[in-house]
Amino acid sequence: MTITRCAGTVLLLAGLGICAQARPAGALELSVSPVQVHLAPNQKSAIIRIGNPNPDAITVQATVFAWTQDANGTDTLEPVSDLLVFPQMLKIKDGIERNVRVGTTNPDRTSERTYRILLEPVFSPKTTQADGNASRAAAATIITRSSVPVFVAPTKGVPAPIKVTSRMDKDALILQVTNPGTVHILPPTVTVKGYSATNELLFEHDTHGWYVLAGATRTDRLRLPKGRCADLRRLAVEVVSGQQTETLTVPVTSDACPQ
Repeated sequence: MTITRCAGTVLLLAGLGICAQARPAGALELSVSPVQVHLAPNQKSAIIRIGNPNPDAITVQATVFAWTQDANGTDTLEPVSDLLVFPQMLKIKDGIERNVRVGTTNPDRTSERTYRILLEPVFSPKTTQADGNASRAAAATIITRSSVPVFVAPTKGVPAPIKVTSRMDKDALILQVTNPGTVHILPPTVTVKGYSATNELLFEHDTHGWYVLAGATRTDRLRLPKGRCADLRRLAVEVVSGQQTETLTVPVTSDACPQ
């Protein structure tokens, strides 16, 4: 018996300073702590520590966005002025950490407010060749951004059990996770197992989902592996979010696999 195992990880917007691969040569990076900011109902501000692990000093710019999700759970970022970051521009020497303060000017705490702070090294070529062209080292530099989520808690946050639905759409599993509460849920862990008519495990897919903000629904599409699709008869889906686990069984019919 051969089991095809797929591993899928959604990286949090480039975001939480997490890298799945080795850092390319010439990349500018930041270390950021914490990777999430939570402002309690009576808390006005918090501190983010930004470190420079690069061999030279860098300048970092912070930009603030309101973070919402549309009907499909797709992230939408819009410029906003009721969350402040100070300083917005700072120079950090190599091997040094500096603090920025994050605070809200909006006293409304009737519902959770969510934001993203984009932290980005500002790169300018240091050297120029005699012919006026940027040096190869400067041209090859890759800038790594960090996106830090900020959650401003409501006075009375109401978490609620998630609702999970799934269905087949041709050769793909459509998975929807709905958050009916008034506060966000952390990225759920999703496991999908595919079984044959004789209950043989043919493939297993593990993935970390994405945040589902208050009142939002996240829709994800998982394509079935082509080499195993024709033999599949059912999918066992498990979604774990916090202390809640939802399990579903999805039949796979013969028309699910393209000929």
